[in-house]
Amino acid sequence: MSPEPVSPRPRRCARIAFCVMLAALCATAARAEPEELSIKGSNTVGGVLMPALIEGWIGASGWTYAPDEAGETAARLNAAALDGGEPRLRIALERLGSSTSFKALADGSAEIGMSSRAIKDAEAETLGASGVDMRGEASEHVIALDGLALIVSPQNPLLTISPEEAAQVFSGEIADWRAFRQRARPIRVHARDDQSGTFDTFNSLALKPFGKEISPTALRYFSNAEIITQVSADPDAIGFVPLGYVRDVRALTIALECGLIVAPDAFTVKSEEYPLGRRLHLYTIGAPRSAAARQLVAFAKSDAAQPLVAEAGFVTQSLERQSRDAFSNHLLSAMGLAADEAQRTALQRLFQFSGDSDRLSITFRFQNESDLLDAKSLTDAGRLARWLEQPENRSGVVRLMGFGDGPELSTARAEAARRAILINSAPGFDASRIETYGFGDAAPVACPAARGAARSNRRVEVWVSR
Repeated sequence: MSPEPVSPRPRRCARIAFCVMLAALCATAARAEPEELSIKGSNTVGGVLMPALIEGWIGASGWTYAPDEAGETAARLNAAALDGGEPRLRIALERLGSSTSFKALADGSAEIGMSSRAIKDAEAETLGASGVDMRGEASEHVIALDGLALIVSPQNPLLTISPEEAAQVFSGEIADWRAFRQRARPIRVHARDDQSGTFDTFNSLALKPFGKEISPTALRYFSNAEIITQVSADPDAIGFVPLGYVRDVRALTIALECGLIVAPDAFTVKSEEYPLGRRLHLYTIGAPRSAAARQLVAFAKSDAAQPLVAEAGFVTQSLERQSRDAFSNHLLSAMGLAADEAQRTALQRLFQFSGDSDRLSITFRFQNESDLLDAKSLTDAGRLARWLEQPENRSGVVRLMGFGDGPELSTARAEAARRAILINSAPGFDASRIETYGFGDAAPVACPAARGAARSNRRVEVWVSR
């Protein structure tokens, strides 16, 4: 009698059980080794803003934000993104200054760098040695804007101050209110402590350009709220706070040496015309390598992140709209600065074309003496395209007004901005709605002879008909 055949079923069951066990082991191993993301650089960006953006992005991804609060220091923060209680991602945040971000990117110890200043030429050359454009859209990411207000008590009659006067006051060189045609009495200077990102901003924007340092007799504070309390109650006091903190005090306008007056508000910071304003950046070496880094950077620049930027005390990149009446003083000053008949004619055209329009806070900026939009402006083109798609903004003419470096190049810049907007527009957008104009060197926003004025004056403003 031949033996009965052995059923293959037990062998097949054994193989299935082995595969199930192997899959479970692989899943356990995957859970045991979450992805790592290292972020290093500016304490201004990394203090409040970056943790808020990380938490917001993790929440929007459907995960749970789990910071290591017990281990947090002024310099470091570790956090995890949990999925069902299991860590999917571990984030190490180090905030030791903007310069450390570029060193960390260079040695590979960070995938994202935080900086409260633009990358320097030497840093861009080092990090771009492999052909990466460190000022291109893939590498340079503007996530917020920052602006400081110089403040006095409402009882102090001072309304306006020049950048040089501010540097002299806060350094102690001007120590009495007589310098501002007031009765003789000492000026009391109030400032943040040296560890503050707010002080770092003030130092870099208001003092260093004039070779000054904060007065050794300045009264120093841990918080912006303390400065507000002290200055609001003292007619002899002067201080500075982020724009978002201004209340119960008077914020001084800035008088430039050529006669231009710039108000301290969110609009002038967004349009990058306010002298005490700056960009806050994230940097990567080209497109981020990891999915986590790509998604975090994209979220940080998104419309969804703007409320978090505001809550952190910075100025958002959301669009604002102002009527031409708000710019009447500037346009009148521009008439006085017109160098020749061509500029006066250009200004008359500007008055004509902007007469029925409001200005938007987006201002397109460019790479040096070219018509190539900088990284922020390329992102802003998408932001503006989305704004134009909103139901309340689907009608009216969009007027792109180019300025700087003569009529030909200023017109080319307006055309470049138009192309960028159309590339980001939804199918069916009426391209004829966008008109372009070039006004050359008319209507500067920075005194032409001042350092850095050329870059400020090379711009395309966006006006929308009512």
